[in-house]
Amino acid sequence: MDQLILLGGMPRSGANLLGNILDSHPSIVCGPETGVVDEIAAVYLSMLEALRSGRLAPYVSEAEIKQAVASSLRAIYAPYAKKKGKTIVVDRTPNNVWSFQIVADLLPEAKFINLIRDGRDVACSQRDVGSRLQAAGTDISTLADATLRNVFYCGAVWAETVRAAWEQSGPESTLGREGRAFTTFYENIVLSPESQIRNICEFIGVPFASAMLYPEKHEHDVVADNIWTMKESIESPISMLSAGRWIDHLSITDRIMFYARGHVGLRITGYDESPEWLFRGTSLSVEQALEALDKARNELNAMSGPSTSPSQRESVTTPAQIRVEKIIASSTVEGGAVGGPVPEVEALLRTAQQAGRTFIGG
Repeated sequence: MDQLILLGGMPRSGANLLGNILDSHPSIVCGPETGVVDEIAAVYLSMLEALRSGRLAPYVSEAEIKQAVASSLRAIYAPYAKKKGKTIVVDRTPNNVWSFQIVADLLPEAKFINLIRDGRDVACSQRDVGSRLQAAGTDISTLADATLRNVFYCGAVWAETVRAAWEQSGPESTLGREGRAFTTFYENIVLSPESQIRNICEFIGVPFASAMLYPEKHEHDVVADNIWTMKESIESPISMLSAGRWIDHLSITDRIMFYARGHVGLRITGYDESPEWLFRGTSLSVEQALEALDKARNELNAMSGPSTSPSQRESVTTPAQIRVEKIIASSTVEGGAVGGPVPEVEALLRTAQQAGRTFIGG
């Protein structure tokens, strides 16, 4: 194995599609999500803390810890590259995005791809997964699962994820300036696949291969459980049909709920800075728009109430679950894009109402 590529982003941002595209290259292999990088990074940070507190100092040095963890990471991926006869391994786990800087310090040969998708489409996809889980009898009432059923919480986690990812791996980040991190958008991949895939290949340092435009023609090591990963999506060609689906799938009330915490992410990533998007693609009258605003007011005012608060999971074990719960449960702060009470509901709704007047008239 010559190189490890970590692909990451908010879940439901298209990591399976991009992973399969990369897996179609003759020098690149991308298997299923491993979920281990986030876990290993957490253990690594825990070991460093134990070392600095003196508990681990008699046993090992910081350099030895770093070498051991780096060797462990390489040992996970190198056999897969050898088995597949390829030189570059991609791990497509979305939560990798939180560990980019840590892995960059451990593995000088590693590179990082930050995949961003419009958070409003992410919210639609998250809700689809939540519906499938409920249909299968799975309880999704816990805090860690809040993004799967409520666009308010999804907007919070999406905005915080893209903000943190932008700081770690955006064009102006240390990794970005060093040429070790590349940010790409799902919409660019599905609307202009060849040009965007060529850019990704240039970043990785491999020649473009036309086979990457037809990932559906190749076999991929992806597990289709028809809940998180749909079999037909793996077997389908690159398509723009899922880009902008929020216009048909999010009601005005849904949009305002997302906007309450997702607006920071929309601004950072350049999707929409003006709140007029709240009414895009609709044919509402002024009266209907005001009714939607009143419904959103009631829902937002109830967000911190005991009857609507998500339940706590009895045993949270993964860094990803802990992170989501922390984002959702934190106090509301401008720029933090977190959940919790929404003290500025009326100011938010005044903004939405003004956008409605501009877009609809009246």
